[in-house]
Amino acid sequence: FAAMRLDEVLARFADVDCCLSPVLDLAEALGSQQVTERGLVRPAGGALQALFPAKFDGEAARPRLPLLDITPSEKPGIRRKQVAL
Repeated sequence: FAAMRLDEVLARFADVDCCLSPVLDLAEALGSQQVTERGLVRPAGGALQALFPAKFDGEAARPRLPLLDITPSEKPGIRRKQVAL
């Protein structure tokens, strides 16, 4: 299989009832149908934020602020220096 292209391997197993999924690199995974349709990643502050994949009562969890955007007044007892780690 090492000499085969991904599309060849997927075509070979298309009609077989087995667990087979390609190992994607990060860019491929982020652009995959599953990630985009489920809304598992969103842009946040110039970076990407992974969102919680489960739903409760049919509703997605509310995205939280990235840690670097939390101010001390939003989280009592957490100082900016601790949050940035």
